Amino acid sequence: MKLHSNPTSRKVCAALALLANPLLAEVTSTNLRCEYLTDPHGIEVRQPRLSWLVGSLERGEKQTAYQILVASSEELLAKDKGDLWDSGKVGGDATSQIVYQGAALASRSRCFWKVRSWDKGGEPSEWSKPATWSIGLLEQSDWSAKWIDASARVKRDPGLPTPVILKASYEPVQGGGGLDVTEQLTAKATSGGFSVEVGNEGFGNDPAYGKVKHLRVEYDIAGKKSVRFFPEKASMNFPQDLSPPPRILRASYEAADGVGSMDVTAKLAQLAEAGSFTLAVDNGSLGADPAFNRVKKLRVEFSVNGQPVTKSFDENTRLHYPTDLVAPATVPYLRKTFTVDKPVVRATVYATALGIYELNLNGKRVGDHFLAPEWTDFSKRLRYQEYDVTALLAQGRNVLGAQVANGWYSGHIGNGGFQYWGKSPALLAQLELTYADGGKERVVTDHTWKSHVSPLTATDFMLGEDYDATKEIKGWNEPGFDDSGWLPVAERDEPAREMNGQVMEPVRQLSTIKAKTLTEPKADKWTYDLGQNMVGIVRLKITAAAGTKITLRHAEMLNPDGTVYTDNLRGAPSIDTYVCKGKGEEIWQPSFTFHGFRYVELTGVSEKPPLDAVTGVVIASDTPQTGKFVCSDGQVNQLQSNIEWGQRGNYLSVPTDCPQRDERLGWMGDAQVFVRTATYNADVAAFFTKWLVDVTDSQAPNGQFADVAPFAGPSKGTPAWGDAGVICPWTIYQAYGDLQLLARQYPSMVRWVDYSRSGSTGFIRSGNRGSDYGDWLSIGADTDKELIGTGYFAYSTKLVAKAAAALGKTEDAAKYEELFQSIKKAFIAKYVSSDGKVAGETQCAYVMALKFDLLPDELRAKAADHLEADIISKDYHLSTGFVGVSYLLPELTKAGKTATAYRLLHQDTFPSWLFSVKMGATTIWERWDGWTPDKGFQNVIMNSFNHYSLGSCGEWLYGSVAGIDLDPAAPGFKRIIIKPVPGGKLTEASGELKTIHGLVTSAWSSANGTFTLTTAIPTNTTATVHVPAKGLDSVLESGKPVDSVEGVKFLRMENGAAVFSVESGRYQFTSGKGVVSGTDKISRPATGDVKILVSTLLANDGKGSVFRSAAPLSINGAAITVRDGSLHYQPPPGNTGPDVFTYTIQTPQGGVATHTVQMAVAQERATAQAME
Repeated sequence: MKLHSNPTSRKVCAALALLANPLLAEVTSTNLRCEYLTDPHGIEVRQPRLSWLVGSLERGEKQTAYQILVASSEELLAKDKGDLWDSGKVGGDATSQIVYQGAALASRSRCFWKVRSWDKGGEPSEWSKPATWSIGLLEQSDWSAKWIDASARVKRDPGLPTPVILKASYEPVQGGGGLDVTEQLTAKATSGGFSVEVGNEGFGNDPAYGKVKHLRVEYDIAGKKSVRFFPEKASMNFPQDLSPPPRILRASYEAADGVGSMDVTAKLAQLAEAGSFTLAVDNGSLGADPAFNRVKKLRVEFSVNGQPVTKSFDENTRLHYPTDLVAPATVPYLRKTFTVDKPVVRATVYATALGIYELNLNGKRVGDHFLAPEWTDFSKRLRYQEYDVTALLAQGRNVLGAQVANGWYSGHIGNGGFQYWGKSPALLAQLELTYADGGKERVVTDHTWKSHVSPLTATDFMLGEDYDATKEIKGWNEPGFDDSGWLPVAERDEPAREMNGQVMEPVRQLSTIKAKTLTEPKADKWTYDLGQNMVGIVRLKITAAAGTKITLRHAEMLNPDGTVYTDNLRGAPSIDTYVCKGKGEEIWQPSFTFHGFRYVELTGVSEKPPLDAVTGVVIASDTPQTGKFVCSDGQVNQLQSNIEWGQRGNYLSVPTDCPQRDERLGWMGDAQVFVRTATYNADVAAFFTKWLVDVTDSQAPNGQFADVAPFAGPSKGTPAWGDAGVICPWTIYQAYGDLQLLARQYPSMVRWVDYSRSGSTGFIRSGNRGSDYGDWLSIGADTDKELIGTGYFAYSTKLVAKAAAALGKTEDAAKYEELFQSIKKAFIAKYVSSDGKVAGETQCAYVMALKFDLLPDELRAKAADHLEADIISKDYHLSTGFVGVSYLLPELTKAGKTATAYRLLHQDTFPSWLFSVKMGATTIWERWDGWTPDKGFQNVIMNSFNHYSLGSCGEWLYGSVAGIDLDPAAPGFKRIIIKPVPGGKLTEASGELKTIHGLVTSAWSSANGTFTLTTAIPTNTTATVHVPAKGLDSVLESGKPVDSVEGVKFLRMENGAAVFSVESGRYQFTSGKGVVSGTDKISRPATGDVKILVSTLLANDGKGSVFRSAAPLSINGAAITVRDGSLHYQPPPGNTGPDVFTYTIQTPQGGVATHTVQMAVAQERATAQAME
């Protein structure tokens, strides 16, 4: 017989052989990353850390050794040559935080690497796919580019003409006339510039000096007359104080309900002296007028270059100076032409800005970053980006183009106001060319660049962006464009700053959201609902006549009449405008701003626009999603979605508090209460690696951490806010095993604790508490602020002691542990009573005492009882604010009060987590009562609808409901805890988490008395699994008794669960009623042999158990025999039953139960069957 070989059969046989012989199962090395990033460019770590994932289908598989190759070229790596580093075969199972130990890396180094792993059988894997990283510019001398001023340079009228006619006088505070100083002032007017001070030489030593009410100046410049007052001043400067455009002259507002109007000219004039300001009708300097929030129009009269202008701000109560009133200062086009006359093998751009920038090369956008270089303390450091632009380069003429906007540097920011770090933006860029012949060349920013006004007439984070498409210049950033009419830019000197490469995922445009509905609540006001509160911008698609101005207003909520609700935006109008060019369909989106919104109002067209005219473009730091949580309760699923969207929107360069109003700051308190939840939802290791540098930059020399980072004023040193400088590094270390980051942050952590101690009396933090926010936005349950300060002082001290131990600093560990014990003792003495009550008896106070280990062991249970009693007294409602919210559900669960925790979770009346969900929220609200049906909107001063802090319950959803947690003794999920705590209304829940070692899953369901837990533990890790069960006897794994399953080891029974240690792999545990004594009812035929399957008897109760009987079985003298897995019984003639006998079952673990069988005659049944 001739055998014919079948290729498909051979493949199947090979696969079956592989599965049959686990020794042949291969491990794989994938997901190679450097400093948490995939193929990063321009990092500034000379010895970066490498990581990868090891994968296998086999249970219990692990890496026993690895080898890393790092080469200076792809070609060398392909030949398995690591000229930069060949680690050799390194024994061990480490796959993360592997420090590069090769040749020293210089600026611009390019590194290509791969790895392979040996499995537990000593077999090596294939080499991984190659990965790469590059080193940025490590030294200041690497930069030859110059800073160029990015403010618009346009042809302007010449300086102030002469002669200048001036008249001046002053009025003393207490009457007595005044003094005409016209003669003296005129004498100086021809000098081009001078200062005038009443009482100065030339004016006479007047007794009014230093007591002047105002200085009045009349002037005439080029035939344009005006008058200036300098209230409370005795001096003025020429020409600065009199230069056109003059400041605001008159302003008034009109109330919406016809109450009247108010002339605020005088108050406004005082504000004008500040140089820049925001005017609101309720501004403190204008008086708290009852018309606030009911303003119909704000009208301002002013002049620009002597030309009077009146401007109205309809439906707005706020005016920004100078942004709203001065002639538009565009974000200019910047360009540089250069020539490439020989082959290029690599072209790299290094760029940064004081402000935010976009680059393009030959008309193509460089990179996909948004709002680069992002936010830092610009007085101390800047981030820069590296881009590979080789593919964009052409032979011959090339053009590098750019635009630079104010951004965080010189635009509006919360607390800091306008131009906090600088007056105008600037660009620094360096294109480096490497030619095929080995030659190198640089194209840098310098005075040879040119600029021109652009269609982008204004842009600001708070105000919005204005774009006039009629002013577009076609081909401005392409070769061949005639820029002879453009003006040269100006170089400018800047103080030295730290220049650091990008160390985290950049801000990107992540996704788009289509509008769901379109309404017209008022004539020609078109309101779009995107269905999701989001952060980003609108992509506008419109067809209209040239010159048509489209206005887009952004809002999170709607007013009762269906119009957009913008009062809670405070001083952030968030208005974008687009002037159409009138050439068919036009598509535009802003480039240098972002908003927080769900609703968009479009005005400027009378005909109904299409639904797809508005699309939401989601913008955020591109932190990869790592977690998923789903359960059987739809409202809880929406809560989880709200948490995720809140994190996504507010993790934008830094962890902000809110994305919509005039704040948007890196609030430390919000960050620390949410950080554990954040590590579940997304990979935030690189994000926090960057932000914690900002945190350290914000620290004062005395150890105070700022309340916001980057620091933009004004407060520092507040408990729970400053403590983020300790809590966040520790949490990141726990989640990712990052000992290096912990070591970097450790000195600043110690300084904070020492600062906290300096403000303490008897270990109670009685002073140095900064703004002392307390349990921010709690509901009718204020917690003593000194208690909060002392509690956090203790907690940070405890974490510093743990950090010291992790870093091998044994003396520090002992020192700060001793300090913690002293604080704990003082806390108990002052705030804890003998019955376990904590001072104030608030939810926050109890949760802090439990979480921070500030109770005697014997009082912990009593304190938990008091906490539960408070919750029950409030009918299972919340009262805690930001400070207590994150620990509430975990501490209730630890105390065994799971039912109460679930009651809080499922509560959907105010105040609760699900109240906002029931009200239609799609993100977490700042307040429990941001809006209620009976009261409407809360106070506009503090009412964000996208504020993640109260969503910190997310860590409990993952850690207790889904049951995925880390083992603190093995940071970075090297050992995993699977511990679901079912309860409440839930019948099932599942979670997954992509850890630094791989994917962890946990899914459970409970039905008909059976609990099923399915879990996956990544290769190269182990886990402790808690299976809810009455006893070990009731637990099976994949249908088998657990102690017969390889890789599963029973540890103990604990709090109603069987606890196992498992190796990597997939598992399915089930637990049922267990082995219990009872009665089985059996039917049998009237005559003949009765056959009863043993498996049938065991099916009801004895999962995995076996039939046993210590004595012979019989019924009424008739023997019952056991053969072939069945019981056989021959009833005596005439016996109609019922027949009764007793047997036992025994589990492999030794559990024994006695069962009684009752057999009754069933006339129509041929064989006996078991019935439960």
